Amino acid sequence: SHKLNQLRHVLNDVISPAQSDISRRIQEDNLMMAMLEVLQKNGPSNEKPSFSKRRAVVEKVTAYLDANPSKHVTITELCDLAHVSRRTLQYSFEDVLDISPVKFIRMARLNAVRRRLLQGLQEDETIAMVAQHWGFTHAGQFTHDYTELFGENPSITISRRHN
Repeated sequence: SHKLNQLRHVLNDVISPAQSDISRRIQEDNLMMAMLEVLQKNGPSNEKPSFSKRRAVVEKVTAYLDANPSKHVTITELCDLAHVSRRTLQYSFEDVLDISPVKFIRMARLNAVRRRLLQGLQEDETIAMVAQHWGFTHAGQFTHDYTELFGENPSITISRRHN
């Protein structure tokens, strides 16, 4: 916290326009040193090896999900992809993202539905069709989850887009 405040002070000095070239270079050197010190203290080198492995699992799974956004995946498939057990996958997501992998997938799919709704529906396309495309087969549960995450019904999202 103290080092971060020092870094902020030095950064403000560097940004201020009323400085000579020599003063600016000294401040830039001080800024670089302060940044290196903060980064070394907060960098991944201080992580426990188990956290680094868990973070790698989450990164691998999220990269796969990003590359295959509309593919319906199971937890077993994700475990196979990351070469970990269900428990390790669960712990990895909880440690790194503070949510379960199932909740992460559901939130990612809900966000995909929201993006689609904000683009506008095609002719003869319904909210239920979009939701089903993203793996939501129970309309009531979908609406509940969507409203809980975004604070509005999917139909409100569409009507807001038209305004």
